Amino acid sequence: TSIMKNVPLYCFLTIILFFPSCVFHRNYKFSRLDSLQSLNGIYENRDNIITRSLNMRDEKDVDLVRFEFTDSQTLNVSCLVDSGFGVNRTFKGKFKPEKGYFEIVFGKKWLCLLIFYHHSSDKVRIGRDTFGKLFLTKEVAYRQQTLIVFGDAYYYDYGESLGKVEGIVLRPALRFEKWGYADPAGKIAIRPVYDFAWRFEGEVARVLKDKKWGLIDKAGNEIL
Repeated sequence: TSIMKNVPLYCFLTIILFFPSCVFHRNYKFSRLDSLQSLNGIYENRDNIITRSLNMRDEKDVDLVRFEFTDSQTLNVSCLVDSGFGVNRTFKGKFKPEKGYFEIVFGKKWLCLLIFYHHSSDKVRIGRDTFGKLFLTKEVAYRQQTLIVFGDAYYYDYGESLGKVEGIVLRPALRFEKWGYADPAGKIAIRPVYDFAWRFEGEVARVLKDKKWGLIDKAGNEIL
């Protein structure tokens, strides 16, 4: 029949459309996760890795972010600002215990016609790495092409491990053109006497005073 004779042609068209769109991404490994609530806590937003991954484009230069899973489908994300922590965004997703992560899908489209193909996706997965730290992965893919023209395409993914911020939580705070440190409620804990102040790395922070760099602890004692 004519259909059978055209099978090779249909196969060729399928290969032309789909093969260039095939991408090979890294297979990130998540550890066992029995409860999402075990991930609740405060994390450092290094290089805006959390807010950028969650498409929180309005939240820039945020040092600390708090995760609160309220159930298997809801994640509340709070950013620490001058007034303290507030619920900035609520995300809906799905907990997949058999895979060890909570997945948020921001967008997913798939369209395939005879000579046209379009695929796009944007998703984040949150779980634990092999060392017990929070593990966040981001995957974005886009492909649009026709039988004759391949068109636009891009793909990227990354994964980042983040440890919880334990103990006293302090962040740099600017008051009257001087830097000090405030607690999550916005109350000044270390007086603003510095020309510049970095966030705490562990138990110490770098500060600039009278054109000299030094280190202070969370009690405000200058140790170097």
